[in-house]
Amino acid sequence: MAYSLYWPDYLVLVALLVFYACVGIWYGYENQIKRLWRRMRGKDVEEAAPMTTDDIFLGNRRLGLLPILGTTVASFISAVTLLGTNNEVYTNGIEFGLMMLAYLISFPVAAEVYVPVFYKLELSSSHEVIYIAVVLYAPSLALSQATGWDVNIAIVAIGLVATFYTTIGGIKAVVWTDLIQMVVMLVGFIMIIAMGAAELGGIDRVVQIAADGKRLDIFNFDFNPFVRHSFFALTFGGAGMVLSIYASNQTSVQRYLACKDLKTAKTWVLLLNNLLLLTIIFNVCR
Repeated sequence: MAYSLYWPDYLVLVALLVFYACVGIWYGYENQIKRLWRRMRGKDVEEAAPMTTDDIFLGNRRLGLLPILGTTVASFISAVTLLGTNNEVYTNGIEFGLMMLAYLISFPVAAEVYVPVFYKLELSSSHEVIYIAVVLYAPSLALSQATGWDVNIAIVAIGLVATFYTTIGGIKAVVWTDLIQMVVMLVGFIMIIAMGAAELGGIDRVVQIAADGKRLDIFNFDFNPFVRHSFFALTFGGAGMVLSIYASNQTSVQRYLACKDLKTAKTWVLLLNNLLLLTIIFNVCR
């Protein structure tokens, strides 16, 4: 069955991209815009200070908890996660959901061990070029499948818009656009689950179909390291993987260094854990 986008879909897509660009312009020229507004109202205008490296990469370390939380969820719950997790659960069952236990182990460690070290060192980057390439390719591939565009055109389009608002607005633009993206994704998760359940006749029917297909077998306590998934591999091996992503990865480091103080950064890590557990549940249920 072939699917295609209709004009409301294109309208939402274009509106979202334009909004991202506008956020980048606002945070890139915030001081100039405010000075112009004051001048138009006949008030005294002070010379705008030039943007520093801290302004661009870390938002001058004055960003609050909510936008930092939103941007991190949006950054890591990418097309790679959305497409890969669904395929894993559909093919092999919900055992992969045990990764939630790894999150419960890793995030307190990240909050109390890694965040204070990076925060006190006042670093701004631990760049991951390969990760950025994969994360850019995955949504471009999904967009090309939905629209019929060549995947290279989709890569250029998404890359140009993201580069535009990031270059002009810095981390502030990224944080606030990602917060909107997080809300859109969570609402999308809920709508997909609700519509799918309604179409199949209710949650009970969904669970029955999953059980008949042997997709609900979750606890495998086999010590064999060569099985696809086991309780021990997903919990303890997964904890190491989660730490590498959310404690020392550039995307995480840059965001918790942008928090206004160490307490906010630690709180961000612990709340992020809860939000990501929620998205795993939604993704598994989809």
